[in-house]
Amino acid sequence: MRVSLRHFRFFVAVAETGQVSKAAAALFTSQPAVTEAIKKLETDMGVKLFNRSPKGVTLTYEGAIFLQHAQNVLAAAVDAMLAPQQVQRDMAGELTLACTHTVAGYFVTPLLSRFRRIFPGIKVNLVEFDRPEIERRILSGEIDLAVCLLSPLQHGDKIETELLVRSKRRLWLPANHRLLDARSISLSDIQTEPYIMLAID
Repeated sequence: MRVSLRHFRFFVAVAETGQVSKAAAALFTSQPAVTEAIKKLETDMGVKLFNRSPKGVTLTYEGAIFLQHAQNVLAAAVDAMLAPQQVQRDMAGELTLACTHTVAGYFVTPLLSRFRRIFPGIKVNLVEFDRPEIERRILSGEIDLAVCLLSPLQHGDKIETELLVRSKRRLWLPANHRLLDARSISLSDIQTEPYIMLAID
């Protein structure tokens, strides 16, 4: 049995209007589409849902029982769609978010405005520390969550983590460097090269 909310909507509309033509008009669809949906429901369930006559349709006993359940299904679907929005509106409180300086510029700042639009009742306190300090404050409960580079964590076994993005390793070279045209480069190829790295993160 493969039915969708569309079949339930069509059935309820026919039951409430008493005519396929009126139901089709109310749903902005064609009469054949409504008729086909009703036939599918009756075929799949093996029962007759409507008594047909030149004046329209009336519910059978089975149809009346099914109508109650169909209305409940549609109401539950509406509630399900509205529930997340209501939760977002109702959520309120304060959140302390920590991040390292590099992560703040690349990842966190662009997302904060979006978060505040979705959860207007939550105040976000953004603080910046180096990674060891973030770990210490996470463990002490001074901050609620943090965004930072995952490796290496000194206390990874005590902190619950979730991977948000995996960054690719890239090697930036001068235009005349001997390795510029190499198809692949290993760490041993560059172990004697001078290089620039971040002092944090």
